[in-house]
Amino acid sequence: MGAPARVQASAVICEKIKNLPQYQAATCIAAFAPMAEEVDIWPLIEDSLLQNKTVALPRVVSAKQRQLSFHQYSTRAELTNGYMGILEPAVEKKIISWQSFDFIIVPAVAIAKNKKRLGYGGGFYDKVLTDCNAICSCAAVFRCQRTETLPCEKHDQFVFFAISE
Repeated sequence: MGAPARVQASAVICEKIKNLPQYQAATCIAAFAPMAEEVDIWPLIEDSLLQNKTVALPRVVSAKQRQLSFHQYSTRAELTNGYMGILEPAVEKKIISWQSFDFIIVPAVAIAKNKKRLGYGGGFYDKVLTDCNAICSCAAVFRCQRTETLPCEKHDQFVFFAISE
């Protein structure tokens, strides 16, 4: 998918997520800093802040143990390049407990019809989805990332919604 199509599709996906009742009711959102080929959810993150929602972004605590911590986000200027070059909050930013999340938006490489999500192979978000108390989990994906089925292992977690353009 070319850059102009990705920008347009990302805007549609963000609008669809904003219209979900679960998103609208949420007061604490966990999200991710999108990489170049992922859905650009920055407008959704900014919308969350404008609505006075708490926004948390992940920081890799230990790649070996596949451990993330989530830190309060307020501006892109405070982000630094972290694990694999992914933008993440500074370590001194306030940690937001996983149990605080009402709504979590996760990245995905692919998503199956049954909402099984394929990530980047690290298992970071499988652990988050297992441990957090989010009322709703949502994968933001492009239509071309949807598939009928995906292989599934015992530790793999499913999402509540898979939103695409």
